[in-house]
Amino acid sequence: MGIFRGEKALIRGEDHDVAPQAPYGDGTPVLLVAGPGRGVDPGETMIAVPDRAETGGHLMPLEIWINPDCSKCRSAKADLDAAGVSYVERRYLDQPPSSAELADVLHRMGLEPWDIARTKETAEAGIDLPREPTHRQEWIEAMVANPLTIQRPIITATDGTTTIARDPQTVAALLARESRP
Repeated sequence: MGIFRGEKALIRGEDHDVAPQAPYGDGTPVLLVAGPGRGVDPGETMIAVPDRAETGGHLMPLEIWINPDCSKCRSAKADLDAAGVSYVERRYLDQPPSSAELADVLHRMGLEPWDIARTKETAEAGIDLPREPTHRQEWIEAMVANPLTIQRPIITATDGTTTIARDPQTVAALLARESRP
């Protein structure tokens, strides 16, 4: 790839310092990107995956964040299985996302943390923060510390598109997108 620590990469239209990390299973290199950017403060790190042109056509694997006790998660997995799509399953209660990972997922969806917070679980966790941009990082940290508050299932497609797939129509739209060249 030719990108080394300290070099710049253009990601989402912004220059970022990058450091190459271990590749995904298909050889797609993963970059740790230092802010700034929406939801990424200077000095904080977020995960980014280069586009196809930067990786010689390789894509990141489809990933689904699930709670195996959730019927919506089981349904989404069944739809992926029925379509014959390979994916990486992440049981996010056992392996919670980092603040940087959650910030990246939120950025990809164009949402704020409170937009994907489960109401009952957020109240039970005692998270009572203002829904204001100045409290965004506090929300992210609280949700990472209490991952049950994160809405599910979250699917990140091979092109980096991320969605909350709580209904068959959303999964079907994602699968249609996956089948495009």
